[in-house]
Amino acid sequence: MSGHDALLRDKRVLEHRILSGECGEDALAPYLDVLGQIDLRFTGILDFRWPSVPYPLYFRCGTTDLGNFR
Repeated sequence: MSGHDALLRDKRVLEHRILSGECGEDALAPYLDVLGQIDLRFTGILDFRWPSVPYPLYFRCGTTDLGNFR
């Protein structure tokens, strides 16, 4: 599995844990870390999830979008 594939897998796993309420706030820091790694290595637009937001949010990789969200 490539590093890119592993990051996307980690993103999906953490999203599932966060959205299912399985782990609460303790998963947000690792999730933001994974999003930050993706932001540095990918180009294009990527969706992400946030507790209490019923729809996906999007950021442009390689820009200040994710930093502004943080």
